[in-house]
Amino acid sequence: LGIAHHVPVGHPQQRDRAKDLFFRLNGLPQERRQELNRAFRNLRDMNPEDRQRALDSPQMRNNFSDNERDILRGMTDLNIGPGRSGGGDEGPRFF
Repeated sequence: LGIAHHVPVGHPQQRDRAKDLFFRLNGLPQERRQELNRAFRNLRDMNPEDRQRALDSPQMRNNFSDNERDILRGMTDLNIGPGRSGGGDEGPRFF
């Protein structure tokens, strides 16, 4: 996975939150970042209620630490994560 520092251009609070998530994510081992990448892809197309239920599910609690689930929650809340443009996965915009 290539690392690209993509920070939304919205409000300063959003930029600060995105930077925090970026640094927390990059502090994880690559294997865990890849797992979060996969989880994000599953979560990003869910509506907020289903996404919250998924993040709080026993399966997610068993597979991801509180910190990792918080990173996933933040990425989906800010709508940042692996890019979706074009016909394929071009790699991550955020991690």
